[in-house]
Amino acid sequence: MHKRLSWQRRVRKWHNRIAVIGFLQLFAWTVSGIYFAFTDINQVRGNDYRVASPQSSIDFAAVNLSTTFNGKLTVQQRLPGEIIIGSDGRWQTAQGDPLQILNQEEALALGKAQTNLNLTVASLIESAEPTSEFRGRALPLWQLIDTEQPSVKVYLDAYSGSVSAIRNDAWRIWDFLWSLHIMDYSTRDKIGTVLLKIFSVLTLFTAVLGIALYLLIPKKR
Repeated sequence: MHKRLSWQRRVRKWHNRIAVIGFLQLFAWTVSGIYFAFTDINQVRGNDYRVASPQSSIDFAAVNLSTTFNGKLTVQQRLPGEIIIGSDGRWQTAQGDPLQILNQEEALALGKAQTNLNLTVASLIESAEPTSEFRGRALPLWQLIDTEQPSVKVYLDAYSGSVSAIRNDAWRIWDFLWSLHIMDYSTRDKIGTVLLKIFSVLTLFTAVLGIALYLLIPKKR
């Protein structure tokens, strides 16, 4: 009996120590998991701000496809009467000439056409931090803002004129909680970090020690 109580004390001590270390991360996993489960992903992605673009016919006879492209080829209308060709982030005119980036007025017009926002402010972005709202998107981008809803930012590809991303407060909360969830605080994209592996194992040990502690508790007769 004395030996059993000694083991019980040891298990309880280690269980408490590990639980203290892992409590904050367990709390972060719980809070982030609840947010992910109860938040509409379409709201996070800003899909409620997007509108369907009108369909337009393309005269492929006017398109020069003599240039060799690697990967998927995209042929689309950018501005009225302007056809562009792109593949793997490279864009050119229908005649095969290098494509110029959109100017501020053109970017605002295209942003308004693809969203239900009254976009009036435009800033050209040519560099980005690893944790930027538009990470993973090809640069340069136009950042477009509706002054009546300044927290909502539209990111428009400066070459293709397509909306690459829409960021709002719901996305920013999601992004922050995601960094806590996967324990990647720099890029917020890397799953399988060393910290995540360590705390996952600690959580498993906490559960195992809790079960062992329960089994070592003397049963009342």
